[in-house]
Order: sequence, then structure tokens, then C-alpha cells
Amino acid sequence: MDTIKDGWYYVFVIALLIVMLLHFKRESHAPFYATALLLVLNQLFSKGHALDARRPSTSSWRSTAAPLSSWSAFSPAAAC
Repeated sequence: MDTIKDGWYYVFVIALLIVMLLHFKRESHAPFYATALLLVLNQLFSKGHALDARRPSTSSWRSTAAPLSSWSAFSPAAAC
């Protein structure tokens, strides 16, 4: 029951995909609109995962970029 309660908004995304694919015949645009709707609904209704301006960020840019710095050894510029 928790799964249905926590993920009810996925139904709207699937419904949007079906309507855009079958009724509007917009195969090229449907995934983009569904992704945008999913991101908006996730930020509005998800508990614990949504962005909150009142809450300070627990991660920093440095902690996010630290694993990426190891890739610099594999870059073409580093080979020259």
C-alpha cells in the first residue's frame, strides 16, 4: 500500500504518454513532455527527495565534482 501511496503521480505520466502517442500522434514529443511532467510532479509531491529552498543542501559542489576529477587522467588534453 505504501508503494501506491508514494508513487500515485506516475499514473499521470503514463496517461500522458498514452494520450500523446495514441490520440495526438506525437511520438517525437511524448517522451519529453512526460519527462517534464514527471520532474515537476516529483518535485511537488515527493517527500524527502524534493528540492527545498528552506533546507540547506547537504551535498556540495566539491563532493559532486570530486569523482569527476579522476577522469581528467583519461582526457585527450592530458595525453598531450
